[in-house]
Amino acid sequence: MISRRTTLPLLLLFLTLLALFLWQQREPDAPPETAVVPTAETVTPLFPNQSLFLLREVSVQRINDAATVQLTHDGQGRFTLVEPVAAAADDALLLNQLGAFSSAGSRRTLTGNLAEFGLDTPAHQLSVTFENATVTLAVGNLAPNPTQIYLLRDGDILLLQKAVVQPLLDWID
Repeated sequence: MISRRTTLPLLLLFLTLLALFLWQQREPDAPPETAVVPTAETVTPLFPNQSLFLLREVSVQRINDAATVQLTHDGQGRFTLVEPVAAAADDALLLNQLGAFSSAGSRRTLTGNLAEFGLDTPAHQLSVTFENATVTLAVGNLAPNPTQIYLLRDGDILLLQKAVVQPLLDWID
């Protein structure tokens, strides 16, 4: 038989082991909430060392039929459509679209065969002329993630959000 003198210590030992087991099975304390700080990414600007204030001309060309939309900027905030017909342009809309496009930048620079990205025979070409330089971008295929599109600039294959490229392509399509 078990005596009273041994029952109490055994019961205390059992409760202690049970408490230890339950303590180990509990969820860990949540860390204190802190602000999420994004990690730095390398962003390749589309127009390095250029400003929209120095913009002089923008053209979009569809390669297969050579259709072109060309706009010139007078340096005073006014755009003029030169091709396909001469006309005034919506300055605010153009600056908004060009601003989004120029500030987007590419978060990835890729390497590989241009044909893999649709850049060996691109469907469109964008040309942006500043006071002291012209940047030409060939527009390739959509990426496997269809919200992104490939561009070629000075031999570099860039991956850019389609949402900032498409409004410029819509000028001609």
